Parts: sequence; C-alpha cells; structure tokens
Amino acid sequence: MTHLRGADFFDAEHHPEITFAVRGAELRDGDAVHVAGQLTVRGISRPIDVVTRLKGADAQGLTLDAEFTVDQEKFGMGWNQLGMMRGLTTVTATLRVTRATA
Repeated sequence: MTHLRGADFFDAEHHPEITFAVRGAELRDGDAVHVAGQLTVRGISRPIDVVTRLKGADAQGLTLDAEFTVDQEKFGMGWNQLGMMRGLTTVTATLRVTRATA
C-alpha cells in the first residue's frame, strides 16, 4: 500500500495531511447534521457538503460519523492501473469537530 503514499496518488511526502475545514453546519431531523466545508487533499481544496450523524457532543466539540463520495480526479489523483480504481471513492469517517482558536 506504499504506492498510495506516492506522488501519483496522495503524494504524502509533500502533502502529509488531509484536512476538512467546516464552513457551516445545520442540524436536521433527528441526529442528522448537514456540514458544508472545504476538503484539502494533495494541496488541492474543493468545497464539499456532507450529511453526517451526531455521535456525541461535549464542551470541546462534536463527534460525527460521515459517509460521502469524493471524485479522486478533482484532487489530482489520476493513478488507475488496469482500471482498478474508479474516479469516485466512498469515504467513511468519524469526524471530531472543534472550534478553531485565533
């Protein structure tokens, strides 16, 4: 799996972090939370909207479960040897959302 860290995919040497900056959130029915934000992969940022499920909350922030689809090509990940990787990838994640400090 080291090829995933390579320059043709995540390019982890130059971009060791994947970040998601929340721009807004809205509580929906039940435990659903609509989150709008900016996903940055390989130094490329794209807006993304995600419907998450609230798993917990405390004074420091929220814990959310999320599943969303990302188009790899929009983040410069074009590697597709023998068609093994499609352009769309489903991401399943637990997000810990905290308020940024100035």
